[in-house]
Amino acid sequence: MKKEISVNNCRECYFQAISNSSWANEGYLVGRHIDTHNPQLMDLLKRLHASFGIGVIDLRTDEDKSAILLNAKYKEKIDYTVALELSEKNPKFSGFLKSVVDYDPDFPNRYKDEFDEVKKKEELYPNSSLSF
Repeated sequence: MKKEISVNNCRECYFQAISNSSWANEGYLVGRHIDTHNPQLMDLLKRLHASFGIGVIDLRTDEDKSAILLNAKYKEKIDYTVALELSEKNPKFSGFLKSVVDYDPDFPNRYKDEFDEVKKKEELYPNSSLSF
């Protein structure tokens, strides 16, 4: 996630997203401020997306104004070599991968302790005047 994605840092941000998500089925570049009215920036993002498939999300403090600008291209196969390397470096990632591989939707209760609960917007911001 980047604070700001501009024409000046777009390529650097995009290629970092490629590097960080090379093992995954999908990858996204998330920016807190993306000037969607800048045609030069949007054209650059579209060209990078066409070549490499990393999606782009414009994340706003107001959830309703956030948007997926470009959907990630789905890769059928996970890069298990990179995933194994990451899991050897990070025990939490290793545990996460094991949970994903073992997941069985017929037994969802097993995973309540392994995955975070998905909360509703109202639970995240009970007093909407304080949301940021």
